[in-house]
Amino acid sequence: MAFAQMADDITEPVTITFYNNNLATASAGADATRELLARFEEENPNISVETIGVPSNEIGTRLQADMAAGQQPDLAQLVFRDLIYVASDLGANARKTWPARTAMPN
Repeated sequence: MAFAQMADDITEPVTITFYNNNLATASAGADATRELLARFEEENPNISVETIGVPSNEIGTRLQADMAAGQQPDLAQLVFRDLIYVASDLGANARKTWPARTAMPN
């Protein structure tokens, strides 16, 4: 099983991929997500986020196919019904604590 570890400092430009169901729709959620991502990128200039809108009813299938192809995203937004599947069938593990630097300021 593989685990990812966040670097202490991001000193070189990096791009991460993010599957997000809000961005698969034209909604207030999509607008809010874009605003959060813009703020994140502004506060983290060496991190660029490549967003991919994936409808919530397709995320499990998309993740499974992309993982099988070795092209999984760095981050995926899931709805609660998908968490059990991802944990039991894809080997995901919940992180118990998060470093303070990952919290976005208000």
